[in-house]
Amino acid sequence: MDECVVDNHPQYAVKFSKIGYRKDGNITNIPLYLVGKTKELLEGERDLE
Repeated sequence: MDECVVDNHPQYAVKFSKIGYRKDGNITNIPLYLVGKTKELLEGERDLE
């Protein structure tokens, strides 16, 4: 997945999983229970840049 992000430069790179919310390099890990809040989380992340 990291290679895809580096090659394509997407605005967001998101992975949904059972682990907690965290930024892992270029990829944002969002736990499954927060799928409905994805847009809010990514907009908040953009505001921090």
